[in-house]
Amino acid sequence: MPYLLLQSVLVPILFAGVCYFAAPRLGRAVGWLAFLSTVYTTALMLTSAQQIYSAGSQIAESYTWAPSAGLTFGFLADGFSFPVLVIVNLVLAASTVYSMPYMAKRLEALESGEKRRRFGIYFMNYMLVSAGLAGIILSTNLIELYLFLELVLIPTFVIISLFGYAQKERVGIIYIIWNQLGAFIFLAGIALAYTATGSFEISSLQQAASSSWAYWIVGLILVGWLVKMAVFGVHMWLPITEA
Repeated sequence: MPYLLLQSVLVPILFAGVCYFAAPRLGRAVGWLAFLSTVYTTALMLTSAQQIYSAGSQIAESYTWAPSAGLTFGFLADGFSFPVLVIVNLVLAASTVYSMPYMAKRLEALESGEKRRRFGIYFMNYMLVSAGLAGIILSTNLIELYLFLELVLIPTFVIISLFGYAQKERVGIIYIIWNQLGAFIFLAGIALAYTATGSFEISSLQQAASSSWAYWIVGLILVGWLVKMAVFGVHMWLPITEA
């Protein structure tokens, strides 16, 4: 199927808009549109399972983005990224079904705004998170990976700030500050990696092993991700956002 991997990212983005504009008519049931999007992208990947697992094959797609800078939007599904994407999509599909009754109760508790429209806001951002996660899993270059990380961050911040619990606006700000800090450290690692290799491609990172910047590259990229993932030791922001 053409544009298989690109669809895994673009379909959720398309359905984000559909969910937002369909919400005034469908209300809570707009979640089934989000569910349909996730099921569709999961089915797309499953149709390629045999191709990916036969003789260590893989699916790669590349789309011109900024040729003067040597940047492309590249997507890769192989024996590692494929099962991760399928598992993430299955979790998202299950969460979508759970979200419909959950958000109905949450909006009753908040008692603010027109509820049907707020279902649209929630599921629009939910779909953008889905698109960002697919992009993170399939990305083949570091700048692309960074952009998809940001695509996950912003709608997650909106969901926390609008639909969270105690001091949700404060919690949302704490969340975005810490995650932006992690992203900034990661971006610094990307810049050093480009200095050492002359490429943003993830496959080129091995060339940085002989560089004098190697330890700095590994350190910055690792610390950036550890902060964003709230791994023990740099997890100080996570308990606050779960309060």
